[in-house]
Amino acid sequence: MLKKLVLTVQNLKPTFSWAIPAILFAACFFSHGILLSSLGYFQDDWHHVYYAYHEGADGLKNFFFTDSRPFAYFIYKYLFSFSGFTPEHWHWSLMILRFLTSLVAWLLFRQIWPQKEEFTGWLALFFALHPVFTLQPLAVAYSLHWVSYLVLISSFILMALAIKKKQQFWPLTISAITLQVFHLLMMEYYAGLEIFRVLIIWMILPESSWHKKIKKTFLTWLPYLLILGLYAAYRLSYNKIFGYDRFETVVLTGLFTSPIQTLSTLLESLIQDLIFIMVSPWYSAISPSVFDLERLSTWAMMMGGILFAGIFYFAFSQTRKGMTQEQEYRHPILVIFYGFVSLTLGMLPTWAIGFSMFTKNPLWSSRFALPAILGASLFTVGLVYFFFQEVRRRTFILSLLLGVAVFSHIQIARDFNLSWEKQLRLYWQLHWRAPSLEPGTLIAADSEILPYMGDSPTAYAINLIYPKTYISPQTDYWFSPGSKDVPDSFFKGQPTEISKYSSVFSASPKKVIAIIFEPEQGQCLWFLRPSYREIRFLSDEAYRWMAISNLSLAKESPVTLPPPASIFGYEPAHTWCYYYQKADLAAHEQNWERVLLLWDEAKEQNYGPANGVEMLPFIEAYAHLSNWNQAQKLTFQANTLPPRMSSLLCTVWQSFEQTYPDKSAQNIISETQAKLKCQQ
Repeated sequence: MLKKLVLTVQNLKPTFSWAIPAILFAACFFSHGILLSSLGYFQDDWHHVYYAYHEGADGLKNFFFTDSRPFAYFIYKYLFSFSGFTPEHWHWSLMILRFLTSLVAWLLFRQIWPQKEEFTGWLALFFALHPVFTLQPLAVAYSLHWVSYLVLISSFILMALAIKKKQQFWPLTISAITLQVFHLLMMEYYAGLEIFRVLIIWMILPESSWHKKIKKTFLTWLPYLLILGLYAAYRLSYNKIFGYDRFETVVLTGLFTSPIQTLSTLLESLIQDLIFIMVSPWYSAISPSVFDLERLSTWAMMMGGILFAGIFYFAFSQTRKGMTQEQEYRHPILVIFYGFVSLTLGMLPTWAIGFSMFTKNPLWSSRFALPAILGASLFTVGLVYFFFQEVRRRTFILSLLLGVAVFSHIQIARDFNLSWEKQLRLYWQLHWRAPSLEPGTLIAADSEILPYMGDSPTAYAINLIYPKTYISPQTDYWFSPGSKDVPDSFFKGQPTEISKYSSVFSASPKKVIAIIFEPEQGQCLWFLRPSYREIRFLSDEAYRWMAISNLSLAKESPVTLPPPASIFGYEPAHTWCYYYQKADLAAHEQNWERVLLLWDEAKEQNYGPANGVEMLPFIEAYAHLSNWNQAQKLTFQANTLPPRMSSLLCTVWQSFEQTYPDKSAQNIISETQAKLKCQQ
């Protein structure tokens, strides 16, 4: 028997189809996974993590209810059980989910075009790598989207098998409908692609007269159409059922109240979004600003794109050997048509709620293109097949485009990696400066301080740094980038309330800490205070917030709990910003000996400030301990550093003049003020 098995294996002839899953996985890993261990949480990820970590199952339920996706809780319940709160686990999971979704997309293409190995291979790779979706690093937030995509395409495959395997028609159809119901209940994103089922059925059914094929197509689609109709009725009644709907179908209302204007807006959205999806991602991937050749990572990304373009070209060139006429795809116009229809139908849910990918915030609008990736893949490959019918040129163009896509995805991951590094700097410096932060504190900045974040994501992240003390739905802390979320009365002493999803924060003007965080300028996190009004070049918003900033809300704690390591990792090495934050805290608590101890430790490690503001705690410490010569020396040193703040230093020394009336102190105070030209 063993001999027979060996002979059987030896007689097997490997085909290109065997290699596609391996190529898909390698492409997905290199594009979406090579930097995953260096990525963290971004934007909407933090909502999910906060509710799961601090409020558990009930928190997730309430969050998804306010997000108009109440059934998504069931997916995230298991995803959090599997991945926990470690970012790397989520990024691995999402990369694998995207690979599996691309794999089932390839299986679907093989069901439609079973003899076209090369053609379906290209389609699968473009589905896996199309650069239109730029939010892959949001691993928690978009796990739901890729699970739903995987389920939808699996439902398409089961439907195709039901058509081909008549003896198993009903079991397969029931399974396909079950998956259809599942993905529709999870989220609304892919509802438009349900209409594309009818074209898949048309493509799979055997050739016959038009009349018979149309009838057979409709009857096969009918059970899926009924489910889609029931879902539409449910979704349109969501507001009446639950009393709230975040995604109201305003376009349907508009078709009755102002049909001409609504149709004109829809046509405009269609044209703009189709161009945006089909053209913009490719240009963005190779825009001149991307090619910063002084960065080694740019060279690595370029080499990666070239390497994979070469791999694709070599792999697909090999498929040409021995390929028959039957295996060559020769109807690109049809594929372009199918791609256009699929792309348009995929965007329908977005347009139905009055959104447009082109007009929304470009940082986040690519999420609307997820359902369009299926159609974009068909459309792109169809166009190349139409314009480049000579095989080697076509293979070169398709390989080149995929190489650009690989380059684009790595570039996006690099940008998000920089954002995560900046986030971690903020969170750890906040922990060092405020080991204990009074609940109810509003942390305010003059603007957004973190890329790929936002006000509420930063607020949820800050809440995860500290233990929760308030009972839900109250949150302990909040973050305000500017004053857009608070009324003018807040600055006149009136409290206000901020709501987001299922959370509420009660903000008091007496519980505000204003901050500046610009590490790109060589600065640590600064806790602003009214005396900093002498710092030049700050924004009007920064001056407005610092006037009510209350540093007494941040205290030392006898028992300090570090931020959860599963989320934020382990405490980083102590560099200058650690010593500055600890010194600023000690100075506020007038622990001057501690301040100078930190100064000496920093100097021993060859750490020092890059700006004058971060020398203030040490100047004050030397002065309060009557080491006036050293206080003066540091003052003059601080005045040579940016932002050259002699006026602020004058204010500091004026406070010394009022505090230390003895003659020896007054003499050096007067000397210092004179050299700073404080009286001019």
